[in-house]
This record gives sequence, structure tokens and C-alpha cells, in this order.
Amino acid sequence: MTSELDRTLNRILEWIREEAASPEIVIEADTNLLAGELLDSMGFIQLISFIEDEFDVCLDSGLLIPANFETPGRIAGLVRRHAAAGNEGGVPS
Repeated sequence: MTSELDRTLNRILEWIREEAASPEIVIEADTNLLAGELLDSMGFIQLISFIEDEFDVCLDSGLLIPANFETPGRIAGLVRRHAAAGNEGGVPS
């Protein structure tokens, strides 16, 4: 059985592979998107927009720090924590 976190991670990986990465680059849950320069500033904005639309969350600017977006796994964790907390724009407790 696939967990909600796995489904979230798989959808994020799918988006990054289709929209942000070159086809020859392998993107996994622990791929460092920042060190690998896989997301430029426009890609980052598009990723935020995708996350908010796809997962029906509103990410407060306090959440938009590099540590939260370093890897697809961290992004999925952020989304799941935020959605589970039921916060609309605030930082999950």
C-alpha cells in the first residue's frame, strides 16, 4: 500500500522530471536540487505554484527557505506536514 507521503513524493518527482530537469538527469527523492542547480529562480516559482495548486496548500513566505526545497523528499515532507496541520498559509506546528 502506498502512503500519502509516497504519493506526494511521486507527484513532485514527476513534475520535476517533466518540467525542470533535462531528460538525461536522474532525479530521485534525495537528489539535491539546489547544489545541482536543477531549479533556477523561475523553476522555483513554478514549483511553488505547482505545489499550491496540486496539493491545495498555501505556503507562507516563512516556509520558502532553501532547506525546505533542497530535495524532492524534503519538499514532500513539507507538503504533507503542512496539509496534515490543516494550516492555511501558516507554519505547521
